Amino acid sequence: MTLYKTDKALWCKLFPTTLQEGPLGWFTKLPTSSVGSFKDLTTKFITQYATSRPHHTSSLSLLNVKQEKGESLRAFMDRFSKVCMSIRNLMPKIAMHHLVGAIQPGKFTENLIKRPVRDMDELRTRATKFMQIEEHVDYHKAYQAETTSKESKKEKGRGNRLEPKRVDRFKENRDPRFNSYTPLTVRRGRILDEALQAELIPTLKSSQTPQNTDTSKHC
Repeated sequence: MTLYKTDKALWCKLFPTTLQEGPLGWFTKLPTSSVGSFKDLTTKFITQYATSRPHHTSSLSLLNVKQEKGESLRAFMDRFSKVCMSIRNLMPKIAMHHLVGAIQPGKFTENLIKRPVRDMDELRTRATKFMQIEEHVDYHKAYQAETTSKESKKEKGRGNRLEPKRVDRFKENRDPRFNSYTPLTVRRGRILDEALQAELIPTLKSSQTPQNTDTSKHC
């Protein structure tokens, strides 16, 4: 269009060739003979799409960028970098100042306080090291938790399979568990009666006597 600087009528004809999708549909729906000059077309277009202009953020928007609890360092750094890229002429010192205050307290912030960085490149390099450490620790925690869960399931399954054998082995082994016991001060029968009354041990339910049983004998 710059080749035809003086012919504004031709500009009006060429302008729709630069539009796509939504704007082109808007242009085709303009009333017939509603555009008297390229200035009119410019005014109508700007009025229609004024809200679509890109909103340029300022350095004050960094105050709202904080590392959330549980958010990884890598995810936060990516989010912080995107906000910084949307700010025009952002001074690196301002970005560094906001970044240190936005990170959750931890080893990385302690490292930045003890050894201040000189520029953003050094800060990103150091942050990358702590990201790798953080991800390494998280990987081992997840691996250990998964291994523990598998072992727990195996032990549970093994315990269910071996439970009958343990009962049989207990029945067969009548040896004392300990070498010495506290001497009793009352009869065993009285202890048993009190334990049954306090429901400390389960009571056996009597079963029905089968037919043709010798009632002169009992167990």
